[in-house]
Amino acid sequence: MAWLRIESGQSDHAGKFQRREVYGSLQASRDVVEILRQRERCQLVIGMSHLGYYPNANAGEIGDTQVASQVDGIDFIASGHTHTFMQKPVLTKQPSGNDTIIFQVGKSGIYVGRVDMKLRAAKS
Repeated sequence: MAWLRIESGQSDHAGKFQRREVYGSLQASRDVVEILRQRERCQLVIGMSHLGYYPNANAGEIGDTQVASQVDGIDFIASGHTHTFMQKPVLTKQPSGNDTIIFQVGKSGIYVGRVDMKLRAAKS
């Protein structure tokens, strides 16, 4: 699963570009997770994101933390956009109480991140 912040905008009278989000990241994430979990029967959902890591987002700002805290079923988000150098992954609670792991390792290949996951066979 991958999602980007898709934006459009226009210049104001001073020539500054004003952005506005035109594709709802939260609803798109819910829709894709439902398809992956229900129809495709995926046991692990990994998001590749370029929304950014905003632990304390401003009003209306949507990043990986906001998606993880409002969408059930995402296990891991490989984050991008904000170039955040994380020493270790961050856990964010989903509405169900499960955790989503979020990890971002900066920019320009300065660091390489690694996340190891152990998967178990599904219960019959």
